[in-house]
Amino acid sequence: MEALYFISFFVFAIYTTIVIKMHGIPSSISRTYYLLKDGGKKKDSLWASAFTLFCWAVAFTLMPFWLDLKANDTDFLIFIACGALGLVGTAPAFMEKFERKIHNAGAWACFLAAYAWLILHGNIAVAIAATIALVLVYLFVKENRVFWLEGVAFAAIYLALGVELTIT
Repeated sequence: MEALYFISFFVFAIYTTIVIKMHGIPSSISRTYYLLKDGGKKKDSLWASAFTLFCWAVAFTLMPFWLDLKANDTDFLIFIACGALGLVGTAPAFMEKFERKIHNAGAWACFLAAYAWLILHGNIAVAIAATIALVLVYLFVKENRVFWLEGVAFAAIYLALGVELTIT
């Protein structure tokens, strides 16, 4: 199961690194959908599928590992967080009216469920550190703010799960 954690982490790290090397730091991770489909000019670009595959690979390799850590009453939050990230990938065109609603609902559900899990599962130190980092990024980072906020959120989950991995 530990391999799934590392696969998820490396998919996240490799995808974001490739996009940054190709296009610079994006305004958000979701924006990479448009950047990869030839700068937003071609709707049918094969690269556009990369964002969907990225979301699915990160979520659905992380879910079994995450669920296997410790079975408890907060497992439903793991399903919501990972399922919602899968939903984000299913509705990648967040600039279109219909998909925006699905995409944003998925993104918020993923974030809220993951942070609720952090708090309820006893990862208070990581949750507090992440909250402080999120507030600092929000207050002081002007360029590509959403990208950095998303990065902090993902880092907090990977950190908390990595800590769990080392103590179990």
